[in-house]
Amino acid sequence: MTERSRFWIACGAILAGLSVVLAAIADHVLKGNWGVVEARQFELAVRYQFYHAIALVLCGLLGLCGKFRGLSIVAVGFLLGIVGFSGGLFLKVCLPQINLGPVIPAGAVLWIISWVGLAVTAVIPVKNRLFGSEN
Repeated sequence: MTERSRFWIACGAILAGLSVVLAAIADHVLKGNWGVVEARQFELAVRYQFYHAIALVLCGLLGLCGKFRGLSIVAVGFLLGIVGFSGGLFLKVCLPQINLGPVIPAGAVLWIISWVGLAVTAVIPVKNRLFGSEN
């Protein structure tokens, strides 16, 4: 297992576990203190964090194959998207006085770019540097 693969798998696993913790906190501790809009936004942030944490694990697992280029760039996009979109929504709900401007939509755009990047890495063959053949 490569170091990069390990890193992305661990990062995704930690963020997925954190999603479960945040969902439990929201449901058992904070639920009564929010309106419908805030509860929905927090739930959306948790759900999308979880989805993209799994995407990070996928990037790490694909990296084990060794036939995909650019997976680290894709994974960084997923991670920054989690920070921007989910993190931004968490802050918006918990600290509404903070103006985040374009942070939340920028996180969503990073996710879109990352999903496209993952598709591109899957369809573009990697050239063997020694022999010039495709793997």
